[in-house]
Amino acid sequence: MGKDIWIDRWLIEPPQESPDENGERILICMKSVGPLEVWEWGIRDGNLPFMRYKWLENDFYEDDNRTEHLCMAELLEKIRFIANQLRLHDYPELAARYDALYDELEKE
Repeated sequence: MGKDIWIDRWLIEPPQESPDENGERILICMKSVGPLEVWEWGIRDGNLPFMRYKWLENDFYEDDNRTEHLCMAELLEKIRFIANQLRLHDYPELAARYDALYDELEKE
């Protein structure tokens, strides 16, 4: 792929293939540069879905930073949404990766 994936003001990063050093696998990462904020959806500790929001621009909304546990259906819904948005904005290769990820998680 090699190029940045932008949809409106959001930079979309591809899903991680394996967990990081904290045991988290970030599946969806959306970064905004105006305002500076990050939304992440992933799984940790095996297959426990979560959502994390980080406000980075200043300390004005810092108290909004949070991590929430999700059910698998909520995570799958978000993956399907991202795949559809990527298709609409002409990123079929990344959309296909999210489709495969959806199928992988749905089976578990």
